[in-house]
Amino acid sequence: MDERIPHSQLTQFTPPKLPSSPFFLLQNPLIPYFGPGPIALVASRDIPRFLARWIGAPIHIVASRPSTRVKMQSQQQSKGEVITEMRGKTDSFSIKDISSSGVKMENNDVGQITGKYQGSFMETVSIHMKTDGTSEWEGKGIQMVGKDMVVVTGHGKGHRGPDGNVMFEGEQKYMTQSPNLSWLNTTKAWIEGAANQADQTFTAKVYAKK
Repeated sequence: MDERIPHSQLTQFTPPKLPSSPFFLLQNPLIPYFGPGPIALVASRDIPRFLARWIGAPIHIVASRPSTRVKMQSQQQSKGEVITEMRGKTDSFSIKDISSSGVKMENNDVGQITGKYQGSFMETVSIHMKTDGTSEWEGKGIQMVGKDMVVVTGHGKGHRGPDGNVMFEGEQKYMTQSPNLSWLNTTKAWIEGAANQADQTFTAKVYAKK
């Protein structure tokens, strides 16, 4: 009697026997939980589709988050050419409120602009510094490019880096009546920069958003 196993049986894959209850996908990392009721699996949205066939039970995604690589690629794709580079200094500041949620203050900044146009700027930035080291900001400013004036508004977020500097980023919009700078009126910009709290200076790059 030939006791060799047929080739069809060698190549056949039999999935493990798991409960027939629904399979839920939560968030990273990949950590299964088997207990009463549904099966819970913590996973990214990148889990391949063959997992459903392997499990043999319905899959329901109840929460997910993109991978770090996807986030970085998305951010890079949203940035276009550099419009300006800014170098500034906080000229004065005032503390508006102190509470258990953090400190609210206003900075009055002045500085210089280089890039697609040259000029100077002055701005007032309202900052909410939170107790966890993050912050939110909203700014209003005026840029002088020769005799032309550009009004700038913006908002964004920040966080304290390991070196003690504050890294900030956010969106900006422009308004101007200058014919030479009228293209700014339809430009949506993205700003990224770093502020040195020790000497009250900061640098930033402003990009056109794609």
